[in-house]
Amino acid sequence: MSIYTSTTDRDSSITAGTALLGPAGIEYGYLTGANWVVNCGSKAVCVDMKAALGGKITAES
Repeated sequence: MSIYTSTTDRDSSITAGTALLGPAGIEYGYLTGANWVVNCGSKAVCVDMKAALGGKITAES
């Protein structure tokens, strides 16, 4: 879990991760809240975590 002081920093982290992992063909999953991000590793894991934490899923499977 990463905690950020701004949504801009949070969004930049997700953008960087998806830009690196997606083109490389690596599965990824992020669960995003108001000022936090959990790197779930996959969409399936993020779905399970979202049930408990809430948030928005950004993933590629």
